[in-house]
Amino acid sequence: MEGVTDLFIKALDDDDNNALTDFYYTSNVSIDFNKVFSHVESREILNPSMIHLLGWMCYEGLGGNKKDEKKAIVLYKQAAAAGNPFAMTKLGNYFLNVLSFDEVETNIKKAFEYFTKAAKRDDKRAMEKLADLYLTTNEQEKAVKWLLRSDQKQKFLTGGLKVNPICCHFNKVTTKIKRMKEEIFKFERMIEEMELRPPNSPEIVFEIVFEEIKVVEVVNTNNLLDLLEHDDSDKLGNIYRNCHNFRNIINWEKVVTHFKDKKNLNGNILNILGYIYGQSMDGVIGSSLKAARFYQQSCDAGNVFGMNNLALCYMRGHGVQQNTYKGRKLFQTTLGMNCINAISSATPSFIIFGQDKHIHTSKTKRYFNMIIELYQKGVENGDAYAIEKLGDCYYLGDAVDIDIKKAFDLYKSSAKKGSRSAQSFVGRWYCSGNGIDKNMKKGIKLCLKSYTFYTLQKYQSETYEVCRALETEYHTLKNKRKNLQIKFEKLTETPTKSGGTIFHDTKKHFFDSQK
Repeated sequence: MEGVTDLFIKALDDDDNNALTDFYYTSNVSIDFNKVFSHVESREILNPSMIHLLGWMCYEGLGGNKKDEKKAIVLYKQAAAAGNPFAMTKLGNYFLNVLSFDEVETNIKKAFEYFTKAAKRDDKRAMEKLADLYLTTNEQEKAVKWLLRSDQKQKFLTGGLKVNPICCHFNKVTTKIKRMKEEIFKFERMIEEMELRPPNSPEIVFEIVFEEIKVVEVVNTNNLLDLLEHDDSDKLGNIYRNCHNFRNIINWEKVVTHFKDKKNLNGNILNILGYIYGQSMDGVIGSSLKAARFYQQSCDAGNVFGMNNLALCYMRGHGVQQNTYKGRKLFQTTLGMNCINAISSATPSFIIFGQDKHIHTSKTKRYFNMIIELYQKGVENGDAYAIEKLGDCYYLGDAVDIDIKKAFDLYKSSAKKGSRSAQSFVGRWYCSGNGIDKNMKKGIKLCLKSYTFYTLQKYQSETYEVCRALETEYHTLKNKRKNLQIKFEKLTETPTKSGGTIFHDTKKHFFDSQK
């Protein structure tokens, strides 16, 4: 008993929150609080851990103290102001449970604030409380973050979490990891340069060239309106292929309203209006008749995308009387316009025959060759979509012989270039192990990236483990970056000719380059 008490006192003296966590949450019954209180009372200056402890003793009536809630709260506030996470968590619990009907919203807000501060200082109980509060308010993405950090696997699996917020959090963490690795690389290069410099060498400015990072622009409503107004078919082609990714980002109702009373609309505007009505995008009542009418107008304006969508309407009988002959003719016209994007929703056989079947004649073979050549051209240019579509051909044996290995390699290549549908396909393939070596980690990662919900629901436990591992990796990298920054600052404290320090000069240059 005395040994445990002495260790507790040492942790108090050192203000060691990591060591104190074990005592508070597992070992408090074995501690001689009278001895602890006498030790704290003998100290002239109290650190935050000691102030918190005094508050806790007052609150619980330990160490010969009478229970005094008001005094305890005052002490907790003092300790919290000095940065003690236990005091912050105690205050969060206090405001969450205090009975005051008139101040419910204020108290919950205060509880959120204290729990957040404590959680950022790695207090697991605060993380759990935050996750519970965010689940209550249905802010699931934030709940996911704190459930992972507090390692609450059971609650993660049974807390009614939707898959979308898990995917959003995953993507944010992977982005943070990438950024953290870049910063670590920069610090390592700068430290290496500093350590190799001879004494009294002149000042230097760091000019570090890094690998090119591909930036994917997030399209918002104003971006889309601007591209439509300027009739920018090249950029719009990529948006048309990925409209499902922007479904919840773009205000589709605003797009419709913006062009409602305008005349002389270009082919791209007419095509997007058809798409909005055809897909019943958020805020707009769907109408296949309106969609087909807009596609027809877009086609009449010579727009290849509108032509493609009108072809699909005829093939499927959406908004028009089904006419596969007209549909095939329109598809074949888009082929002659060499537009990969335009044949986005159909296989080669569907384009030529109206259904997935093979009747090889000299004429159909010519069309097949045109399609494959078009995809090959896109592959040579590194187009993720063309690579994926060629993968479809090899997977289905459409216009070429079936080659599953080649199809999988093409899908992987497309997935690396950012195609969500390819990521989904490869992810599910890895999870099932169908014809390849099963790799759950790779599979879940790709499914998370591509928001493949049904696969993630099937492998919930594995999804948790992957997310948890990434969360741990991020915080490990964060600590490594912090240590490197400290090392860099120590290395750069040598006075320079200008009277300042190398640190002041180089650090300013380094952080200016991050802006």
